Amino acid sequence: MQPSTVVDPVDIQSSAVPSAGRETTRYALLDAIKGLAACVVVWHHLTCYAPGSDLADLTAPRLRAWLYDEATFLVQIFFVISGFAMVMAQPLQPLSWWSALRALFARYVRLATPYLVMLALLLLAGWLTRESQIKPVLVSTFSWEKTWAHLFFLQDILGFGNYSAGTWYVCIDMQYALLFLSLSVLVNQIERIGFLPCSTTHVLGGALATLGLISMWYWNREPKMDRYVIYFLSSIVLGSLLAWTLHGRLPLWMILFYSVSMVASLVVDYRPRLLVALVVAVLIAIGLSYFPKLPVPGWLRWLGRISYSLFLIHYLVDGLVLIAVNPWIGNSPVRALLAEILAFLCSVGAADVLYRTVEVPTHRWLKKLRSGSSSRQIPVDVVGVQSQVVSLRSTTH
Repeated sequence: MQPSTVVDPVDIQSSAVPSAGRETTRYALLDAIKGLAACVVVWHHLTCYAPGSDLADLTAPRLRAWLYDEATFLVQIFFVISGFAMVMAQPLQPLSWWSALRALFARYVRLATPYLVMLALLLLAGWLTRESQIKPVLVSTFSWEKTWAHLFFLQDILGFGNYSAGTWYVCIDMQYALLFLSLSVLVNQIERIGFLPCSTTHVLGGALATLGLISMWYWNREPKMDRYVIYFLSSIVLGSLLAWTLHGRLPLWMILFYSVSMVASLVVDYRPRLLVALVVAVLIAIGLSYFPKLPVPGWLRWLGRISYSLFLIHYLVDGLVLIAVNPWIGNSPVRALLAEILAFLCSVGAADVLYRTVEVPTHRWLKKLRSGSSSRQIPVDVVGVQSQVVSLRSTTH
């Protein structure tokens, strides 16, 4: 039996407005994982870009070395959750080209609105600090062509690079949305003419799994491919297969075969990023199957909700705070570390403001737009996390 809840693609990986009287425990684990991962990524960027990072490294050399060299692999957590959320947002009814375009537009609006607000603030900060000895590193390469490319998440594909650290992930996320929705429509169109030997989910899952296998064995081993979604497909598809499997819409053997293939590819060519993806997928599977109401502290769930805003705004806020306190640091490793802690706390606070003033109103507008066009669709927000879906353990195929 398939889940009875119909999901609007508008709600793919959203940060929803909390609904009155609705418990949000089922996917609290995802919020916790996402929030912690976002914080670690912020600290990774602090070790990379903070003016006094070399001094701060002296306070905890091993931890700082790990943050600098290895913490970036935790971005794979967001890829797995993104693939999971994409499936949760797929409507059970056939997806037409028009509905897919609507979903892609809504996806763009949801991701781009806070992203463009951050971009405008970042460029303004770069202009205001142009005479300063210390300025946001990535903004020093401003051009109008690069800015236009940022508007459509094409900066990496066109070779311009990013103004802000970490925003390359958003570009990959949009590429996967385009791929997933296009394949969904194509499979549904083929089903209409009676050419499918099995369900649309099986065909779509099989197609994505095939692309994921190619990715883990070839594309993911080619660094020049890292500007395209095909480089990261092995991790994202793992999340999608996991969601379908937990809801009984794909047989267990498919994700087991996929996971074993990923392990084999790691034996041939060890890549920590794929190992992180596998580990987080296992944690999600165990948590959602056996501990769906696992108690998670409210502050962790809050971090999960603001994680996208934190991902966007931290580079700007960290840069401004560190510019302001840099004269105070001097040659003190302890002061350099305290400055980074202050920058981190300010970036979390700024992320909460961006979430409440930009993300939440954007979600409300999209929800109103969606309800005006279709009153039958019930939104499920997987990553935000405001989901009310059928129990994973009780769902049968």
